[in-house]
Amino acid sequence: MSETVFLVEDEESPTDVYVDEMKERNLTVEWFRTADQALEAAESLHPSVIILDLVMPRGRKLAEHAGMETTGELLYAALHDKFRDVPVIIWTQYPGETAKPTFPRGLSIVVKQKTNPADFADLVKQTAQKGAPTNLS
Repeated sequence: MSETVFLVEDEESPTDVYVDEMKERNLTVEWFRTADQALEAAESLHPSVIILDLVMPRGRKLAEHAGMETTGELLYAALHDKFRDVPVIIWTQYPGETAKPTFPRGLSIVVKQKTNPADFADLVKQTAQKGAPTNLS
């Protein structure tokens, strides 16, 4: 059975290249381009791993949050209630934003969006099968 990847990313390019690499590794990729889509899908899907962009539009379901949190942080908190055991890959162009206590160690890792697509797909496959690695540079 294929592992399911829950990808939340609003940018089409170069994300499509990464999606193709994941599919080549027999991962089922459910790609959500808005926070609203991801929250709606959380009602019926149970992913093996969640890949989460931090900076994206909030959408109507998160619009009432006016604090300084990124959309990714808010979405992580909402998804974490349902998927406590699912590892999360924080996939961002701004790795400095992840130095906040919102993301628990051991359950989440941070990956720059400019990571080689094949290497990233290998990491996702490993994470889906075994959980989040403890260190990634």
